[in-house]
Amino acid sequence: MQLEYIASGTSHTRFSLSKCMGSDEALALINNHVLDVVQGVNDHQYGLLFNAYTEKRYGPVFHDHFTKASSIHADSGGLQVMTLGRVLTEEVKEGVYETQSKYSDVAMSFDEIPVQITQKAIKAVTTGRFFDKDIFEEKAKRSGYNLAKQIEYFDKVGSNAKAMLIIQGNGIEWFKKWTEIVLKEVPQDMWKKIAGVSISSSVLGGGLLESVEQAAAIPFLPCPDEIKGKVHLLGVGSIKRLFPFALLYQSGFLKPDHLSYDSTSHTIGLSNGTFISKDGRLRKFGKHHVKNMEDYLDQIVEAFPFFSGKFNLEDAVASLATTSSSESWEYFGDDERIREYHAFMFAATFTSVQNMTYHVSQSFYDQTSLLSSLGAEGLSNLQSLLEVNDESSFNHWMKTIGSRYIQSQRIPEKSASSTASLDDLF
Repeated sequence: MQLEYIASGTSHTRFSLSKCMGSDEALALINNHVLDVVQGVNDHQYGLLFNAYTEKRYGPVFHDHFTKASSIHADSGGLQVMTLGRVLTEEVKEGVYETQSKYSDVAMSFDEIPVQITQKAIKAVTTGRFFDKDIFEEKAKRSGYNLAKQIEYFDKVGSNAKAMLIIQGNGIEWFKKWTEIVLKEVPQDMWKKIAGVSISSSVLGGGLLESVEQAAAIPFLPCPDEIKGKVHLLGVGSIKRLFPFALLYQSGFLKPDHLSYDSTSHTIGLSNGTFISKDGRLRKFGKHHVKNMEDYLDQIVEAFPFFSGKFNLEDAVASLATTSSSESWEYFGDDERIREYHAFMFAATFTSVQNMTYHVSQSFYDQTSLLSSLGAEGLSNLQSLLEVNDESSFNHWMKTIGSRYIQSQRIPEKSASSTASLDDLF
């Protein structure tokens, strides 16, 4: 199985500012001394994600300059359209398809979410959100229609981009039903343009038990192995979320050819003053955390030798602990050093990333390491998933272990008083 990490939220690296995005030399430094160097580290490939609606201008930069990235993913931006108070028209969708077709390898589809919320619900949290089975089939059909239109557009313009099938539901049976309904809306000769499957937690919930169900659902999905053999996980910032996938992979129950996962957690660390250290823990860096900053710098230059001898501790502070790039530009002064500064910021992100992927790789390929991590996290009950190797043993596990001992944060079904729509979230 090939593991692939997809970095999103790259604006936090400050690469999109004029002195980086407008400089072929700066972009080449990132491509040649960061993205090229990291490929294959910790049994991973490393790609990038941009939002085809809100980050449209990133597309040509990623495609034309970041050629060493393993793949380019493009989000649809459907959520952002709604949060900005705009209408998701067919024209808006086609504009997104155009960007995805030109600049991405994997394009997220416009999925429609079968949820309703209470009037008091807070945006982007599960509290007050309800699974609405009454609109489930309608939303699945609309999602299938969107997927077919997306693939049709890619075919029309001769794009090599493939569309990711995003699956919604409130459990394994719902995931199966969603997949069946969606694929009925997509002509079978178009299925070859489906990049893989991504089971969303939007209607499921965010507990560890729900992560188990996301992993366990994949073999049951009613679609060809060519589709469900490529799995993408949305928004994985924690190694813990990958434990169920690693356990079921080691048990032989889960057998994808390719598992990719995206995250903003490590790029956003540059804005939050945090990084993942070699021990897999979150650390703070900055002017008031000098020892951590020294350790971080040592790890950066070890991972990316181009920066060895070019950045001392004072340079690292001027790069990482400042609140704006203008301060860093002033510190470094000349154009060559400013270009190196922008590449250094990208390297800092991918140092944090590869510190995480080391532990991810260990979880998937080293059972002793995985069991040790489960013990350290107080999750030893999960190790019983190693005994799951077919549908019968999984169902037994759910009844005897999962439903009793594994933490759940399931989104409940709609109650009679829950009459608001998803639009009320925004």
